[in-house]
Amino acid sequence: MGPKKMEQRCHRLIARLELPDPFDLEDFIGRLERRRSRPVRLIASKLPSGVICGAWIRTARTDYIYYEEGTTGVHKQHIILHEIGHMLLDHKASSLARSSVADLLLPDLDPALVKSVLGRTSYSSKEEVEAEAFADLLSLAIKPKEEPGGAPGSPATAGELEIVARLERALLPDE
Repeated sequence: MGPKKMEQRCHRLIARLELPDPFDLEDFIGRLERRRSRPVRLIASKLPSGVICGAWIRTARTDYIYYEEGTTGVHKQHIILHEIGHMLLDHKASSLARSSVADLLLPDLDPALVKSVLGRTSYSSKEEVEAEAFADLLSLAIKPKEEPGGAPGSPATAGELEIVARLERALLPDE
């Protein structure tokens, strides 16, 4: 798919979204959850610098979006929108990528539970470019709030926080 068709595809998808006005990430995530009839969990995590700044993990029942916790609010929103782009554009991870990224992020999770994992190292450049175009175009389409507020998305559960702890142990060198 060429750049023009990719951009048109992203514009068509964005035009079908119900965007809050002014834009509120938490509200937007709630609308996506209702539209797709499945929860989306946003998980802030310390991710290794230069390796990965976000990831989308799709299981049978829930979508998990990991984002770098130590970044600016604008960058955090962009990372989340990028991962939502992968999710809504129905990008697929290869078996090898799914296996290696899932092992890295969630070593104790049964691989059969993970339907799809996309992180910076696991998708083709076409999918990366398309997800980035989606995030850029959506950022241009939204009207920001006057004053950015609290954390986006639903709070993580105790089990999800344990996954984050395992992720941090697996990805961060001993200090």
